[in-house]
Amino acid sequence: MTRMPKLRHPIFAELTAPGRGGISTIALVEPLPTTADYAGLLAAIYRPAGGRHSSQSAGYGYITDAGGATLDEVIVRRAEGQGVVEIHCHGGSASVAAICDRLRQAGCRQVGWRRMISVIGLRRGDSAIARAGQMLLPDLQSEAAVQLVLGQMGGVLEQAVGGAADAALRGDGPGAMATVDGLLEQWMCCGRFLASAPRVAIVGAPNVGKSSLLNALAGTERAIVDETPGTTRDVVSERAIVDGLAIELLDTAGVRQSDDRVEQLGVSLALEQAGRADVRLYLLDLSRQASAEEVGMVAQRRRPCLVVGTKADLLPQEEGGGTFGFPLDVRVSSTSGAGLEELRPMMLAALGFCWPSADKVAVPFTPGQAAGLMAARGLLDAGLAGQAEVRLRRIARRGCHQPD
Repeated sequence: MTRMPKLRHPIFAELTAPGRGGISTIALVEPLPTTADYAGLLAAIYRPAGGRHSSQSAGYGYITDAGGATLDEVIVRRAEGQGVVEIHCHGGSASVAAICDRLRQAGCRQVGWRRMISVIGLRRGDSAIARAGQMLLPDLQSEAAVQLVLGQMGGVLEQAVGGAADAALRGDGPGAMATVDGLLEQWMCCGRFLASAPRVAIVGAPNVGKSSLLNALAGTERAIVDETPGTTRDVVSERAIVDGLAIELLDTAGVRQSDDRVEQLGVSLALEQAGRADVRLYLLDLSRQASAEEVGMVAQRRRPCLVVGTKADLLPQEEGGGTFGFPLDVRVSSTSGAGLEELRPMMLAALGFCWPSADKVAVPFTPGQAAGLMAARGLLDAGLAGQAEVRLRRIARRGCHQPD
C-alpha cells in the first residue's frame, strides 16, 4: 500500500530551466494533501480571475503579494488528493523571482528540481523505476536513449523484475536466476552507458590528427587544429552521438619527449586520461613512417583500444601508408571523411555496447537497479529465494514514506 511522503514544510521548485522563456513552471507541494478546493498555502497567495475558487483541477488567476496586489497572471493546475500544484507563469526572470519570493514569504521552502520530482513521484505512487527515469531523462542526449528509458518507465522493466520476483516466490530459483542474468547482461551492454557517457581518449604523437579527428567525430570545431607541435596541451573534451549513444571524446596532448615543462605536464595528463578512458584510439600518421617511440607506445597499448591510421587523403588509393609492424584497425581522413563510418561502430564494439535487439526488452538503466539485481542474484545463488524476492520487489517499489 502506498504511503504519502510526509513533509514538515511546504516546498517549491522551478521546473523549467533558468533564463528567459515564454512560460515558466513552478511546482508547489503542501505537507498534507487536502481535498478542499485550493486550500492551504495556495489559497493565501492565489486569486482566481472569476473571484471564486473553482472545483476544476486547472484555473486562471493571479499570484498576489501579502497586500493582495497582483504579481503575475498564472494558470494553476492541481493534482487531486496529492497536495501538488503547478503554477504556470510568465517566463521572464522578474516574474519567476517575484513568485518565488512570495512563496518564501508565505513559509514555503525552495528545493532543487530533482528533490521536487522525487516528492511528486512519491505522492503519485510512481514506481522507483519511473522516478529514476524522471531523474535521468533531462541528462539524456539522444532520441534513442530517451525512447529506451521511456519504455522502461512505462512498465517494461518493472514487468521483468516483477516476473523474476514471482518466480522466486514460487520457488523457481532457476527461472528467477535466468531472468536476473538477462537483465544484468542488458545493463552491461547497454544500460550502464546511458547513465554515464563512456569516455574515448584520442592518443598519439604531435600532428597525427587528434584534434582533427575529434572535430570530425563531434561535428564541431571544438579543438584547435595547427601544424605546430604541442598545440594541444590540456585535455579537450566534447560530446558526440554515435549510433544514438552519447560518448565523451577526449583530445589529448601529443605524446613525445619535450624539455617544455608545460608540454610535459600535458603529456602526463594525456597518458593519465588515456589510462582511465573506456576506449583508447591510438593514432598513427599514414603519410610518414612511425617512430620507435610510437611503435613502442602502440605495442604496449592497453585494451580496449583501436589503432587508427590518419591522413588517408594524402596517399594514393593504391598505397597503404607508413610501415608500422602491426595491423591497423581502420584508416581514416578527417578532411574527406573517409573511414569515419567504419570507425564509429568499431568504437561502440570496443566499448561492448549494443542497443537491445528487439522492442520492449527490459534494460536496467541506473547503478542502483544494477546493484539490486546483483544482490538478488547472489541471494538466489545461495538458495535464499525469499530474500531475493524481497530484494527484487524493492527495485520497482511504489511510492513510500520519505521524511523531509
